[in-house]
Amino acid sequence: MNNTSWVNFHHKVKSRYIKVAKNLWWGDDLDVRFFLLKKLTSIKNKKILDIGCNVGITLSFLDSTNELYGLDVDERFLNKAKKLVKIAKINKASMEKLPYEDKSFEVIIMMNVMPYYDFNISKDIKEIFIKNTFKEVYRVLKNDGVLYFTTPNGNSSHYIESNKAKIEDIVDALTSFNLEIYGWNNLKPIFNKLPKKYKYLPPKFLCRYEFVWNKLVKNLDSDVKNSKYFFLKATKKL
Repeated sequence: MNNTSWVNFHHKVKSRYIKVAKNLWWGDDLDVRFFLLKKLTSIKNKKILDIGCNVGITLSFLDSTNELYGLDVDERFLNKAKKLVKIAKINKASMEKLPYEDKSFEVIIMMNVMPYYDFNISKDIKEIFIKNTFKEVYRVLKNDGVLYFTTPNGNSSHYIESNKAKIEDIVDALTSFNLEIYGWNNLKPIFNKLPKKYKYLPPKFLCRYEFVWNKLVKNLDSDVKNSKYFFLKATKKL
């Protein structure tokens, strides 16, 4: 992972989002996507696909030695992505029918684009769409390839009333992969141990402190079920 401080990295990512597409900013200043994106910046000389690339913020932070690809269904997003990341090959297509050859990519990224749970598709095609999506991801990943994946946790108190994925939903969807599942931002064990003056500060203030980020990273797998987000590393079963 790169040596840039968490506070500075957070500022760079958020500032770029606000500049390029303010209305699409993630909203959570301690979002799990900061963790994954910082991890991805250390990857070099790989062929990488960002599924649901949006306006290209993630791709814009990846090392230029990589061969970069992005995919989304919204042409408005893609036009911005093409301007922001000129070295990337950007396509308009559905994630359930990827326009790439078998075993094309060493790394695939899916940040908060879990079919049905993170964007709207009708319930009656949910299972087919999910099955097709991850069948396609498996197909275009090389045998030693890795899928990096994030999504909000439906078991978390933050999303308990919403339609977000639970661990079993993810496990059921990714049966063709070996999974490493981690939890990000389990508030109770992390923030209850902070000095009293920090306990009730919202993420937009907490993100300014390096020790908060370090605590989040240290407690990455402390209590997956009750975490605010899931972070997954999935490798193909051969």
